[in-house]
Amino acid sequence: MKTKLLPLAVALAITLTGCSSILQREYSSVQAHVEYPVTGDDSVLRAENYQGLVNAMVHFVTLHEEEGTVRLNNYNGDVEADLEQACREVCQEDPLGAYAVEEMTYTYTQVVSYFEVTLSIRYCRTAAQVDAIRTVTGAAAIREIVGGAIADFDGVCTMRLNYFDGDVDALKRQVVRTYFDTPASAFGLPEVDIALYPETGGEQRVVEITFQWPQETRALKDLQTQVAQKAAELLQEMDAQETDAQALAAVLDSQAQWSAEGSSGVDGALLQGRADSQGMALALRLLCQLSQVEATVVQGELSGDSWYWLVVETDSGWRHLDPSREGKYCTDEQMEALGYQWNGEDYPSCV
Repeated sequence: MKTKLLPLAVALAITLTGCSSILQREYSSVQAHVEYPVTGDDSVLRAENYQGLVNAMVHFVTLHEEEGTVRLNNYNGDVEADLEQACREVCQEDPLGAYAVEEMTYTYTQVVSYFEVTLSIRYCRTAAQVDAIRTVTGAAAIREIVGGAIADFDGVCTMRLNYFDGDVDALKRQVVRTYFDTPASAFGLPEVDIALYPETGGEQRVVEITFQWPQETRALKDLQTQVAQKAAELLQEMDAQETDAQALAAVLDSQAQWSAEGSSGVDGALLQGRADSQGMALALRLLCQLSQVEATVVQGELSGDSWYWLVVETDSGWRHLDPSREGKYCTDEQMEALGYQWNGEDYPSCV
């Protein structure tokens, strides 16, 4: 598949901003909205039933207020029991409350025709941490947010997920997949820790992803710049009429060679001249990305050993391409005959 090469300035802009073509998806980022009646005083809310009471509490948490007042008008429930239950629900079952609130306590008094409730809220998260939460829906949106965090080497990425039906393991697989789809920043898989709030139950969750990177941020940013420059230089040396994945593999082969002791990062192939199969696959993935050739990294095995290569889009359909070996297009059947194994459900069929 032939495409036009990107000039150096554009290539640098793409890699340094983390804007990967595979990550350019729409996502929604909104604040949680609750319905509640106000009293005329912005610091005092009004509720007439249990759900209104919960909504008012969530509203104060959303604003990171340490104190709040709720007036219960025409309230027919058991005030003491409902307050205790509502505090427990907000702190343990509401995603934002479970993430941000350490403790919520209350006092209340009866004032003629209504009850006035005073809430005291103690937080385990800062207001800045709460404001940083991005609300998203769907796997593509998750990958986009995580991709931005990987491109910037962030320490933490926090999202509020709508309609969540997965688990921590599924989220970790998405993080790893996104890492391979962000090759300009792939200098070694970070250690990833994922926490869900609340831990179980509910379609909505706050998820906190913590990254432990193999190097300091400044060093990683320097590598990012160097890799972007090297990739752009390699592409500028090519004939714009021959920019398919196989031609890109040939250019990579002139720059780097596979080595079992080589780096697993994209810098191993592009800056050090040798890399293992993961580093070689990431380098080719980056060249494909900059040349607008659709590709994805495959995690599989070769003769029983862990191995990485690409599946790429060609004029004849999807094909396998291993830059650590001959760098030739292969079908699924041909790859299996050569001793490769992979989970076919995770990648496009190459027939």
